[in-house]
Amino acid sequence: MSAPTLKPKPTLSDIAERCQLSKGTVSRALHLSDKDSPVSESTRQRVRKVAQELGYRANWQAQALSRGRTHSVGLLYEGTVPMLDSVYRDMLETFVQKLRAFDYHLQLVPVDPAGIWSEALRGGRFDGCAMLQNAPRPILNEIADVEMPIVLLNAAASGGESTVCPDDEGGGRLAGEHLLKLGHRTIAYTYDTDAVPHFSIRTRQRGLEQAVQEAGGRVMFFKGHQYEVAPKLLDPANGITATVCYSHFEATPLLQHLWQLGAKVPDDMSLVAFNDEFPLGSLIPPVTTVGVPAAQIGLHGAEILLRQMRGTTNDARPRPPSKNIILEESLIIRASTAKPRST
Repeated sequence: MSAPTLKPKPTLSDIAERCQLSKGTVSRALHLSDKDSPVSESTRQRVRKVAQELGYRANWQAQALSRGRTHSVGLLYEGTVPMLDSVYRDMLETFVQKLRAFDYHLQLVPVDPAGIWSEALRGGRFDGCAMLQNAPRPILNEIADVEMPIVLLNAAASGGESTVCPDDEGGGRLAGEHLLKLGHRTIAYTYDTDAVPHFSIRTRQRGLEQAVQEAGGRVMFFKGHQYEVAPKLLDPANGITATVCYSHFEATPLLQHLWQLGAKVPDDMSLVAFNDEFPLGSLIPPVTTVGVPAAQIGLHGAEILLRQMRGTTNDARPRPPSKNIILEESLIIRASTAKPRST
């Protein structure tokens, strides 16, 4: 039994022949928007009807060539999958929503050793790109080489790229000032050994230290798994009465280990964490947090990138200069902080 013969895909030439029009006219009727197309409305409708009858589907290269853009944004990331949990999930949600409002779509682009990601950038697959958390200089150099618009979300720039970041140093000050107001003077700052390296580890600590030291207090730093850290926090020799956790990932197990050691929060130890993420507000006690404006980071990032991408088309204004936005964090006071026993 012979294999069935595959029917060839319809082409622009097939549509042009059926409509008795030039191939160029058909392409402009199909690929340009109604606003930009020089083809009359009646002709556009006739061409599109024939294209539908023939089952024509334009490929992305043809559409990009005629429109001058692909309407795709690449999210570059290292590793097997991008980090899309906690605050990054909220960032990407508003980032994507804003892009979709302007008919742009996000594509995941893993930075692979073979360099396929670089070929995609150089091949014109994307109008712009974004990176989360960490932005290695070699990758940014590659992007700069092809003059592609880029925005960094919660990532540090080192070459003039546009960035949107939270004010982590200010957030550290918020945590410190809150605990100082309650009467705490020896405060711990802790982050887990498994925490993904990020500049915010140090900037949050720096803000906390500035606030506490200015008031004559002391900050003690502990790095390690929370079951190792908890006994050190409760050691009377250290005199610690409050702890600031780098993130919710540290706060949740630390609360459990303190409980296992017989300590009560906030009676024996006040606790503050960064990132107002689940389950901090539902724990016992609910945890006081420094909230990161993740949704606003995504929104501002999308707006910056959209302005840059509009500046890369032939008929648009020059691309705007890079922009760095720092957004304030907020303190959400709950039941995990109180005056120390000695106060």
